[in-house]
Amino acid sequence: MRTTRFALATGLVLVLSGGAAGGTVTPEYRAVATELMELTGAAELSEQIGAAVTAQFSMALRQTYPDISPRAYEIVEETVREMLRQGMATELADEAVNVYARYFTEQDLRELLEFYRSPVGRKVIENMPAVMAESMQVGQRWAERISPKLQEELQKRLKAAGLVPG
Repeated sequence: MRTTRFALATGLVLVLSGGAAGGTVTPEYRAVATELMELTGAAELSEQIGAAVTAQFSMALRQTYPDISPRAYEIVEETVREMLRQGMATELADEAVNVYARYFTEQDLRELLEFYRSPVGRKVIENMPAVMAESMQVGQRWAERISPKLQEELQKRLKAAGLVPG
């Protein structure tokens, strides 16, 4: 009886919450999430992943067969692009929708769509790649600057703890 009431209450909360955010992905949720991904450019993730996969396979190929013909790299790129077109991109989009569902309700997504359609939202979409790229560079430079101090401090503390020879 207690279990039945808990199940009913949980179901009611999921229905009233607007779907997803840990719940099941309804067709409506999928449509809204897909629209958001397309609007923000997240739908292009498969292209970015394709480029990364191509680079990884090409690097592995170059290491294994240093004298291989440049045509091999063309074949790698063609194959990755073809496989993405044959459904891997759809699978990736489906998985991305499931990720969104773990964190956002359908109402959240609708509000995000409203924001990204606004002038400031469009500005965020337009400028965020540059902001992220510059932020990554800042982070890398910072890490390079602190690395010697960090390494020195770690060595000191590990020696003090008797975990490394000193």
